[in-house]
Amino acid sequence: MQALALGPLVLVAIPGEPFVEIGQRIRQAVSDPVLAVGYANGYLGYLPTAQAHTEGGYEVAESPFSPQAEDLLVATALALAQELRNEGPARHPGTMEGGVPA
Repeated sequence: MQALALGPLVLVAIPGEPFVEIGQRIRQAVSDPVLAVGYANGYLGYLPTAQAHTEGGYEVAESPFSPQAEDLLVATALALAQELRNEGPARHPGTMEGGVPA
Protein backbone atom coordinates (compact mmCIF):
# COMPACT_ATOMS: atom_id res chain seq x y z
CA MET A 1 0.00 0.00 0.00
CA GLN A 2 0.97 3.58 -0.55
CA ALA A 3 -0.45 6.96 0.41
CA LEU A 4 0.07 10.32 -1.23
CA ALA A 5 -0.95 13.78 -0.07
CA LEU A 6 -2.14 16.31 -2.61
CA GLY A 7 -2.78 19.36 -0.47
CA PRO A 8 -5.47 18.31 2.00
CA LEU A 9 -6.43 15.22 -0.07
CA VAL A 10 -4.97 11.86 0.91
CA LEU A 11 -4.88 9.15 -1.77
CA VAL A 12 -4.56 5.62 -0.40
CA ALA A 13 -3.36 3.24 -3.10
CA ILE A 14 -4.56 -0.34 -2.62
CA PRO A 15 -3.11 -3.12 -4.82
CA GLY A 16 -6.37 -4.97 -5.32
CA GLU A 17 -10.11 -4.54 -5.61
CA PRO A 18 -11.44 -3.53 -2.19
CA PHE A 19 -15.15 -3.77 -1.46
CA VAL A 20 -16.74 -0.32 -1.27
CA GLU A 21 -17.33 -0.70 2.48
CA ILE A 22 -13.58 -0.81 3.05
CA GLY A 23 -13.12 2.52 1.29
CA GLN A 24 -15.99 3.94 3.33
CA ARG A 25 -14.35 2.81 6.58
CA ILE A 26 -11.10 4.50 5.57
CA ARG A 27 -12.90 7.70 4.58
CA GLN A 28 -14.83 7.84 7.87
CA ALA A 29 -11.72 7.30 10.00
CA VAL A 30 -9.47 9.92 8.40
CA SER A 31 -10.14 13.56 9.26
CA ASP A 32 -8.75 14.85 5.96
CA PRO A 33 -10.47 14.23 2.63
CA VAL A 34 -9.38 10.77 1.54
CA LEU A 35 -9.80 8.67 -1.57
CA ALA A 36 -9.11 4.94 -1.55
CA VAL A 37 -7.88 3.89 -4.99
CA GLY A 38 -8.02 0.25 -6.02
CA TYR A 39 -5.94 -1.49 -8.68
CA ALA A 40 -3.00 0.70 -7.65
CA ASN A 41 0.58 -0.59 -7.70
CA GLY A 42 -0.51 -4.01 -8.90
CA TYR A 43 -3.41 -6.37 -8.38
CA LEU A 44 -3.47 -8.95 -5.60
CA GLY A 45 -7.13 -9.92 -5.96
CA TYR A 46 -10.48 -9.11 -4.45
CA LEU A 47 -10.43 -7.59 -0.96
CA PRO A 48 -13.80 -8.51 0.56
CA THR A 49 -15.07 -7.35 3.92
CA ALA A 50 -15.14 -9.72 6.89
CA GLN A 51 -18.94 -9.70 6.59
CA ALA A 52 -18.74 -10.78 2.95
CA HIS A 53 -16.69 -13.81 4.02
CA THR A 54 -19.68 -15.02 6.04
CA GLU A 55 -22.00 -14.51 3.06
CA GLY A 56 -19.81 -16.13 0.43
CA GLY A 57 -20.00 -15.36 -3.27
CA TYR A 58 -17.71 -15.23 -6.26
CA GLU A 59 -15.36 -12.51 -5.01
CA VAL A 60 -14.91 -14.22 -1.65
CA ALA A 61 -14.27 -17.60 -3.30
CA GLU A 62 -11.66 -16.04 -5.60
CA SER A 63 -10.00 -13.87 -2.96
CA PRO A 64 -6.65 -14.96 -1.51
CA PHE A 65 -7.38 -12.96 1.67
CA SER A 66 -8.77 -14.00 5.04
CA PRO A 67 -11.56 -12.11 6.83
CA GLN A 68 -8.90 -10.38 8.97
CA ALA A 69 -7.49 -8.63 5.89
CA GLU A 70 -10.17 -5.92 6.06
CA ASP A 71 -9.04 -4.68 9.49
CA LEU A 72 -5.36 -4.91 8.55
CA LEU A 73 -5.94 -2.95 5.36
CA VAL A 74 -7.90 -0.21 7.15
CA ALA A 75 -5.32 0.01 9.96
CA THR A 76 -2.50 0.32 7.42
CA ALA A 77 -4.35 3.04 5.51
CA LEU A 78 -4.89 4.99 8.73
CA ALA A 79 -1.24 4.61 9.72
CA LEU A 80 -0.12 5.88 6.32
CA ALA A 81 -2.49 8.87 6.48
CA GLN A 82 -1.25 9.69 9.99
CA GLU A 83 2.35 9.56 8.82
CA LEU A 84 1.57 11.91 5.93
CA ARG A 85 0.01 14.44 8.26
CA ASN A 86 3.13 14.53 10.45
CA GLU A 87 1.28 13.27 13.47
CA GLY A 88 4.32 11.24 14.38
CA PRO A 89 5.89 8.11 12.99
CA ALA A 90 3.39 5.35 12.36
CA ARG A 91 4.11 1.69 12.93
CA HIS A 92 2.51 -0.14 10.08
CA PRO A 93 0.57 -3.30 10.99
CA GLY A 94 2.31 -6.41 9.78
CA THR A 95 5.75 -4.83 9.39
CA MET A 96 8.77 -6.88 10.30
CA GLU A 97 10.77 -6.24 13.44
CA GLY A 98 13.92 -8.28 13.77
CA GLY A 99 12.66 -10.70 11.14
CA VAL A 100 9.49 -11.48 13.09
CA PRO A 101 6.06 -10.32 11.89
CA ALA A 102 4.72 -7.65 14.22
